[in-house]
Amino acid sequence: MISTIDYCYAADGARLGYQCVGDGKGPPLLLIAGLAGEAKFWRPVMDDLASRHSVIVFDQRGFGVSGTTDSICTIDLLAADALAIMDAAGVEQAIVAGHSTGGAIAQSLALDHPSRVSRLVLSSTWAKADAYMKYLFALRSNVMRAGGKRLYADLTRVIGYPLAWLREHPERLALSDNDVDIEVDDRVFTRIEALLEFDRTAALATIQQPTLVLGARDDQIIPNYLHVELQEAIPGATARFCAEGGHFFPSIRPKTFVEPLRDWLEQQA
Repeated sequence: MISTIDYCYAADGARLGYQCVGDGKGPPLLLIAGLAGEAKFWRPVMDDLASRHSVIVFDQRGFGVSGTTDSICTIDLLAADALAIMDAAGVEQAIVAGHSTGGAIAQSLALDHPSRVSRLVLSSTWAKADAYMKYLFALRSNVMRAGGKRLYADLTRVIGYPLAWLREHPERLALSDNDVDIEVDDRVFTRIEALLEFDRTAALATIQQPTLVLGARDDQIIPNYLHVELQEAIPGATARFCAEGGHFFPSIRPKTFVEPLRDWLEQQA
């Protein structure tokens, strides 16, 4: 499903690109991507969701078609960007679904702007980084510094996708040619710092929106025990965990994201 790209501006002047897709009769649905920050993450689930909802997706600042400024990247800043996009799209209230880093952004939206979030969907995300997360993301940062974007992508592929899917797609296991000039992406470092600093655990018990926590039990980037801790910290939250799908289960196993989301929303109606 293709739509035109619209633009709006964040409070600090960053130009943000977003798309409104579908004309479903259900309530608006804002999808917030993870560390890579691009709307294209949601393509595998877009058609299905857009048949039921007006779906809003966007490239986060500094990624895709969106610009940036000198503002220090924080989860609160990214949440303010998402709010600016809702305003530009004329959406007063939406179901907000965030994946990974997008889940941290969604938590901030629900806590700081509760009237704008009707329901909250948290996918492969966490409440507070633990020792494992800090170790893994420091390792990913070091790989970027030493080997650049290509080696970083190779590592992300191995830890982000499940073994069964990699076996089905052996072409994705070809190592990048690293005998080239190392290209380092500083945006990765600033976003990793932001996500590791995120901690709203003290406020999670005040979330009043109906909340669904999704995840894969074999997630190696944000382990499933962190999904469980998040679900237990939010009063009345529902959890739906697929057995296999890795960290990127919405993009490679789209039914494991769409079906529990659809069923849960129908129960909430």
